[in-house]
Amino acid sequence: MAGLPVRSCSSDERRVKVIDLFCGAGGSTLGFKMAGFDVILGVDIDPIALSSYNLNHPEIETWQMDILDLSADKLPEADVVIGSTPCTEFSLAKRVRTYDMTLTNHFLQIVQEHKPKYWILENVPSIAWYLPFGTPYNLLCAANYGVPQQRLRCIAGEYPYPLPTHAKHPQRTLDDRELLPWVKFGTIVYPGGAKIVSKDGIAGAIRRANQLGRKKCSFALHVLDEEDVPFTLTATEFHGLRAPSTIIWDQGKLRRLSWLECVRCQSFPDDYIFKGTLDQRYHQLGDAVPPLLARAIAEAILRDQ
Repeated sequence: MAGLPVRSCSSDERRVKVIDLFCGAGGSTLGFKMAGFDVILGVDIDPIALSSYNLNHPEIETWQMDILDLSADKLPEADVVIGSTPCTEFSLAKRVRTYDMTLTNHFLQIVQEHKPKYWILENVPSIAWYLPFGTPYNLLCAANYGVPQQRLRCIAGEYPYPLPTHAKHPQRTLDDRELLPWVKFGTIVYPGGAKIVSKDGIAGAIRRANQLGRKKCSFALHVLDEEDVPFTLTATEFHGLRAPSTIIWDQGKLRRLSWLECVRCQSFPDDYIFKGTLDQRYHQLGDAVPPLLARAIAEAILRDQ
């Protein structure tokens, strides 16, 4: 993929094998491949997401199946098992949440029986309240690893902590290391194809915010300029001002993010292929693990070898 270096391995270096459950379009897979890992299997139930995965990672075997039909004894041997279970039931953007742990608990059962050396579970921060007692986890912000997005995620599992490569939020401190600034939005701007926000669109967004506020529901409309770090990109970005979304102030006008800007906000390369309708593509993109975040975790594992 253009613009993202992939670590090469010497002929006598054994590449660490990885299985990607709930692989989606392949964000985690891409990050681990960039670090030089050997991803040997991707599993997902969504045929559209798997078609995207297969186009970008044709060398990797894929299984389209319900994770509940998968048991550890069916999986090949691997050093690392990663998975990004569906976050809808835990997302603060959802009005009614059931906090259904069925898929997550099954993933945890698989890693318990498979016994990989490392395992990683990615989801929204609120899932931490529902993980079985004693499950190790960290809350990681993707912007601390070069992703131009303030995307906070719960990363549970057995893995070494990835030291940030970019500065944390000013109100938080980690250690005395000198870190680089967060990636600003201005470094990824690509105006082409962006849609200008109309007066009626702004008025409608205000009405919707008032209506949802009376129902004690949130409606987050984020306005950025080039000096800001974008907030979390959601799977509903396609719906624009009818859903929590981001707009930017660009040369005296408000406009929505272009598709390519959203791709870059998630740290995918420009030529990464997403299949399906525009709505389906936005869902795949919003649900994905940013490759640069996955690469940071993978590189921490390499240093632990």
